[in-house]
Parts: sequence; structure tokens; C-alpha cells
Amino acid sequence: MEAAIDSSLRRRGAPPAVHSLHRFVFTVPDLSQAVKFYTDFGLDVRRMGGRADLRAYGNAHRWGEIFQGQGPKKLEYLSFGAYPEDYDKIVQRLRDLGVELTSPHRLADKPGTWFADPDGTLIELVVSPKVSPDAKASSPQPAAVEVGKGAAPARSAVRKVHPRRLSHVLLFSSDVPRSVKFYCDTLGLRPSDHSGDRACCVSFCPAVASRRRYTLPRPTAGFSELIRVAV
Repeated sequence: MEAAIDSSLRRRGAPPAVHSLHRFVFTVPDLSQAVKFYTDFGLDVRRMGGRADLRAYGNAHRWGEIFQGQGPKKLEYLSFGAYPEDYDKIVQRLRDLGVELTSPHRLADKPGTWFADPDGTLIELVVSPKVSPDAKASSPQPAAVEVGKGAAPARSAVRKVHPRRLSHVLLFSSDVPRSVKFYCDTLGLRPSDHSGDRACCVSFCPAVASRRRYTLPRPTAGFSELIRVAV
């Protein structure tokens, strides 16, 4: 069950925009191996029939879904969340821009608005709670270490690390400037940093110091491929 939607953090008077990467969905050639890999990585992985859900411990949100596929790992679609007050306005903006709306992906489990980016990656827009961070997380101050002693703990003494969120993806694009313009024009994202026209990070508005980013690097081979998901 999805959490209640709190719109109190929405910027009043701001142009309508998505607030979070709601979910990423991909297929793999061996679902059991994927479950083991992401469990060892520290995620809360739950088998749900023919799929595996990726969650972070202490967070009820379902960040990702993995399905058994017939070939190599493949990104199936990305889902972005918007506040109820912004959803219809974003859909209307898609229509005004001439973006063709498409049928839902066969693996989708809830209604939404669907379209494809310039490289053919299928995108879903849904009304959902905000899961991107509102501010940079504070880090505890490291303990004082005696001069001459190592500061890094022994591997045997380190507890298993559990990521707190998964809301940053990196994709290949055949034309980075075109992709950046598309996501900014349609979903209201904005560039945060770039490396010429080879790579660009775009973030949700308002951006924070620990912004969650959607990154689009120029490919060396193949397009519409999920390269990385980060915490």
C-alpha cells in the first residue's frame, strides 16, 4: 500500500514538475541471481511471485522491480512521481509539446500516463508520495583517533551497510543535449552539472545539496540501457 501523499513540501507558485524518481523496472536473465546480488548489497529484497521488489530497510517505498527476462538485463521503464496538484498540468504540458502518449507497459501494476523519451525509453508519470530528499543528510562526526593508529575499522568489525534509498539512475543517450531538453521541458527537471555535451546531471526541483539525479551520458554502444542505480 502506498503512503499518503503530503503536498506540504510543494513549492507554491512553482511550475509543475515531478518530485521523485518513483520506480525503475528491469528484467534479468536469472531472477534468483539478482535476488542474491541485491540482498548481498544490503537491500530488502522481497520475492513477489514472478518478480523481486527492491526496498531499503526502514523505508516502505518500493524503489525497483526486477522480472525474469529472456535475454540480457534490460531496462523496461522508469516511473516518475508528481504531486496531485501538478499531475494534470504535466500531462497537459506533454500534450501541448506534442509528446505522443502510449499504452502502459505490460509489467505496470497501476494506472498512469505513459510516453517515450527520444531514445525510446518508456516513461510513466504517476501521482505518488515524495521520496526524494528535502535536504542534505547530516553525517556524524568521526571519532578522534590517536596519532599513529589507523582510523579505518577492520573489515571483520564493520556491520553490513544498508542503503537508505535508491533514487538516482544513469542512462545512455544517443544525444545528451536533446535528452536533457526533453526531460526538462516535459517533467520539469533542471540541469545541475555537466561535462560538455557528453554527460549531464538533471535534478528534481528544488535541488538540494544531496540532489537525486537522472544522468544521461553519451553511449559507446547501444541506447536506452540502464547503467547504474545509486543511493
